[in-house]
Amino acid sequence: MAKGKNPTDNMSFTVNNGHHLVPAILLEGQIVNKQNIKMTVISEGFIAEQEVFE
Repeated sequence: MAKGKNPTDNMSFTVNNGHHLVPAILLEGQIVNKQNIKMTVISEGFIAEQEVFE
């Protein structure tokens, strides 16, 4: 969505937040640790390597 693309319909769900059914897109999570941080958040540009290893 940040790149102007629409999400696929097969990933759309609704989640009850206790008051309403809220549209949601459920994504698979990924564990980030010191062994894979360079291959995940740094290589994807979410954070600079200098910020992590100061």
